[in-house]
Amino acid sequence: MEVKQRLALYSKFLRKENTILDIGCGDGFPAFVIKQTFPNITCLEKKAETVKKEYDHTVIEANAEKIPFGENDFDVSLLFYVLHHSDNPKHVLKEAARVTSKHIIIVEEFYKSSLNRALMVAYDIIINLALYPDEKLVPNFLKEEQLSQFAGEFGLHLVKEHTYKRKWYRPPHKKLLVFEKR
Repeated sequence: MEVKQRLALYSKFLRKENTILDIGCGDGFPAFVIKQTFPNITCLEKKAETVKKEYDHTVIEANAEKIPFGENDFDVSLLFYVLHHSDNPKHVLKEAARVTSKHIIIVEEFYKSSLNRALMVAYDIIINLALYPDEKLVPNFLKEEQLSQFAGEFGLHLVKEHTYKRKWYRPPHKKLLVFEKR
């Protein structure tokens, strides 16, 4: 259900004819939901076998730190829970900005204090061990200010921000951010 709710928040930034790159698409379910309305979506995942075949996606196997496309090849790029699993989140955002001509849509969790970060890291490690026992996913959470600084360096301007309400036991700093490339 979260994927459909999330789509409602940013769909005004998408057009049916847009080309969309889902960077770090995971199992491909969010791209599957998006494809029902916006069919021109390509999935990028470091291990193509992670993407479920029944979703019938175009999947490119590549690292998000070196996206194998040219400048402005896609209208929109999606980064859903990707940056905190990157060794170099700044470089991933730079690559997304390079291949994107219009908008970058990000869903990410941010920390505000050292304790908050420690709790987020512990939670993320536990969840990812359960979901991806063979993967070594080391959380690399950012402060929201860091992402804003990186975005500015790459000519991205924030045009929409949504803060999710969280359960009391989860970090309260999950956001959807839409950046426009200028």
